[in-house]
Amino acid sequence: MEKIVIVGATGSGKTTLAFEIAAKLDARMIDLDDLYWRPGWKEAPTEEFRTAVKTAIDTPRWVTAGNYRVIQDITWPQADTVIWLDYSLPRVFTQLALRSLRRVWSKTEICNGNQETIGKLLSRDSIILWLFESYGKQKKEREKLFADPERHSDMRRFIRLKNPAQTRAFLKSLNP
Repeated sequence: MEKIVIVGATGSGKTTLAFEIAAKLDARMIDLDDLYWRPGWKEAPTEEFRTAVKTAIDTPRWVTAGNYRVIQDITWPQADTVIWLDYSLPRVFTQLALRSLRRVWSKTEICNGNQETIGKLLSRDSIILWLFESYGKQKKEREKLFADPERHSDMRRFIRLKNPAQTRAFLKSLNP
C-alpha cells in the first residue's frame, strides 16, 4: 500500500487513521479538510482545491482523509487502496459530539485557524446536523461501490472497517 484514500462519515476517525497509517508506512498524510477550508470557514474555489490536491499527492506515498467528490477523479484512480470506516451511526455520533465539544472547550484551531463553537454546533451549518443529513446517503453509495469494485477496476484493494476493533487489527497488520 502506497497510495491510500480513507473515506467515512463525518467524525468516523478518517484523519486519525490517516495519521496512524502514514506514520507506519512513512507516507505523506493529506487532510483534505485543510486544503478545502480557508480561514473563516470559507470554501476554497473548486479549481484551487483541485490544484492543491494534485500538488499534495505528487509524492510516491500518500494517505488522504476526506470525502470530497470534486477531487475523487484525481485521488481515486491513483490510489491502490480505499479504506471505508463504516462505523454505526450511534458510534460516529458519539465520537463526533465528544470531539466537537472538546474542540469548543479547548478552542482548538483546525482547518487553517478555524474553530468549532457552540453557536456553530447549534446552527444550520452544524457538523452534527451534517452527519445526520449525509450518513445514510453516503453509506448507500459506498455499499454499492464496495459491492462492485469492478466499477473502479483501476484500484486494487477495498477495505471496509466496521468497528474500532477491526481498525486496530488492520493497523497492527500493516508492515512498514
